[in-house]
Amino acid sequence: MLACLILPVISTLSWLKYKKYKVRKKVKREIIAGISRDNLVLLGFLSSETKTKLRWEHSKEFEFENQMYDIVETNHVKDSVYYWCWLDNDETQLNKHLKTLAEKTFNSNPQKKEKQNQLVVFFKGLFCEKFSSPNLSLYSNSHDYFKRKGASLYLIYIRPPVPPPKFV
Repeated sequence: MLACLILPVISTLSWLKYKKYKVRKKVKREIIAGISRDNLVLLGFLSSETKTKLRWEHSKEFEFENQMYDIVETNHVKDSVYYWCWLDNDETQLNKHLKTLAEKTFNSNPQKKEKQNQLVVFFKGLFCEKFSSPNLSLYSNSHDYFKRKGASLYLIYIRPPVPPPKFV
């Protein structure tokens, strides 16, 4: 049963990771083949900003403002760094798809969480969580308690008449 729930998620994640791998290979081949500067984006940062503003995948690839970039050329000027990058739209879309899938899988949706909380409250209402026990400390012994409550307790254990009465 657990496999039925987990297997689709694992297979989808594996498929997306494979697609991401194929996109990276394609980009690497295009960079090696030579991309013209018209297709590249120039991004400039202070050297200190490269650690805070960029999320690095590896030394030649980073994410900036939810877009993936592949570095083709790097230029250092004083305390600034300029990257000639190729905007990797395919990988950006795959990352968005992975993020959406992860949110669905791990219940990041607030509406879904609210519905789950409502279900939990409903199911808790179906079951008694606490049972009240009689306070026997008021009586000298348990026999006194049952003696006083005897009439009501006795009614619980009365057997029905055999055969049952006939109603006319």
